[in-house]
Amino acid sequence: MRENFSIYLRLGVSIVITILILFSIINQRNFPDVSTQKLNPQFTSQKNSILLPPVDISQIQAAEVRQAEANQRKLEEELKRKERETKIQRTLSFLKTQHSPVANYEIASIIVDKSAIYGADFRVVVAIMGVESGFCNASFHYNCFGYLNGAEYGSYLEAFNDLVPKVSRQYAAKFGWNFEALAKAYGQVNWEYSSGNMRRWAGSI
Repeated sequence: MRENFSIYLRLGVSIVITILILFSIINQRNFPDVSTQKLNPQFTSQKNSILLPPVDISQIQAAEVRQAEANQRKLEEELKRKERETKIQRTLSFLKTQHSPVANYEIASIIVDKSAIYGADFRVVVAIMGVESGFCNASFHYNCFGYLNGAEYGSYLEAFNDLVPKVSRQYAAKFGWNFEALAKAYGQVNWEYSSGNMRRWAGSI
């Protein structure tokens, strides 16, 4: 009996050990060791693949510079727009005080814009118009500048689009506020009187 009991005991212990070994193997397959995962290149690669790329500070700084430059351009454009609008309104207001037939926004815009293109002061252009035609109250074929080019215009709009660039380039930009020299070059007979009027008118716009 003792020998049988001993055999059964060893057999039972062997079965238990075998079961424990099998259970251990199954657990390792289902739950791999964390330390093994850390050493596994494939696992490391998969883990790193979900990480964001490193931040490039130089690209961020460049983007900030571009944005600042764009904001500056917008600011400058807005300032130019406001300055232009102010000049147009000043011209329009002055022409209205002179009861000019061309006291409208479109003509005032032409005077301001085309004067600027040729580097002339819009106020000087308006002053020339005052001497030559009383601000268009005594124009001939819509020519308010007394510009002797032999052209006969069909409207003020046509005349101003053609004459403001010519007067700006040849006289207003060249002589500026030197109204004495401008009056002489323009061929104004009483240049002393007309130059004084041009200076006064330009200064009041």
